[in-house]
Amino acid sequence: MRICFLADARSPIARAWIGYFAGREHEVHVLSTFPVAWDCIPGARVHSLIEASPASPKSLRATGWSADLYDGFAQPLKAWLLSRRARRLLEQIRPVVLHSLRLPIEGYIGGSLDFHPHVISAWGNDFTLYADRFRLHGRAAARAIAGCDGFLADAQADIDRAAGYGLTPEIPRAVLPGAGGVDRAVFRPGAAKERALFVNPRGFRRYVRNDTFFEACRMVADRHPEARFVGVAMEGWRPIEDAVRRLELGDVTTLTGPLSRAEMAALYQRAAVTVSPTEHDGTPNTLLEAMASGCLPVCGDLPSLREWISPGENGLLCDAGSAVSLATAMLRAIEDGPLQARAAEQNPRLIAERADYADSMWQAEEFYAQLV
Repeated sequence: MRICFLADARSPIARAWIGYFAGREHEVHVLSTFPVAWDCIPGARVHSLIEASPASPKSLRATGWSADLYDGFAQPLKAWLLSRRARRLLEQIRPVVLHSLRLPIEGYIGGSLDFHPHVISAWGNDFTLYADRFRLHGRAAARAIAGCDGFLADAQADIDRAAGYGLTPEIPRAVLPGAGGVDRAVFRPGAAKERALFVNPRGFRRYVRNDTFFEACRMVADRHPEARFVGVAMEGWRPIEDAVRRLELGDVTTLTGPLSRAEMAALYQRAAVTVSPTEHDGTPNTLLEAMASGCLPVCGDLPSLREWISPGENGLLCDAGSAVSLATAMLRAIEDGPLQARAAEQNPRLIAERADYADSMWQAEEFYAQLV
């Protein structure tokens, strides 16, 4: 098949999905909404829809823009501006299927091109952080979903939400992990776990409550001085470094830069507990990778995460906005040995059954073939 993806080609999630098809007998093109090298995804031909990176929320705030103004206005405007170039490239490529690998803004662009079959993927916070909060996003989402020919999501919760934006029963849909699943040759249980090692793999994001995470770490460390905490991709973020100093966590906390897949896999093999204090989420790849490695996940209580976590059985859920609630869950995670043991046994098996990369991507390939 000649497949065209609309995607942010910088994204590891997008690259994992596209890479599967680029490595098989398909002709793969990518229309990237951010500037990248044309050969950044082996086996695929990447076309940048924009020549220079647009202003980020951080840089716009320096000129008086708020993050909400950027999200609510600038992103839909960018989708409108890029649609013309996307249309020209699509006419030249002439694929048999177009797949927008995210709803904002790639799905908005794909929905404006009047191309069929058009598949849209929704990830994590596409509805709750964007379409539900901003009128322009809501209108663009409804227009794109109502006109699509197939819809994929990484959680059933987003399939249900999409029904409110025009996903009718006759439109084919499926729930598949956003990056296609977990490579279980890389993410697998290790020889031994460090019972008191907590890893927060989510980095610095607006919807991740790292403020409550570090306050909870202080409470845990007060009761368990042997506890250690790792914040992945948090090194250099001043609000986080200030919080670590203020809470006097420097001796028990490690902040890292971005880690490779191999480095993350090694960290998950050591850690008994991973912590994901998010207020918006689908099915994070970090969650699936941690579970594949036998970790006990502590997460914000969200519908999408209840699809993977049975509280008290293979993980714990809490109020991500409450340091006390989060600390209570983290303390149980460190003190409840049988719970850690159940998670170490059950979670790798659950990932093998529901989120294996090869199995999930085969399903995606079949999904395209049926539409074509």
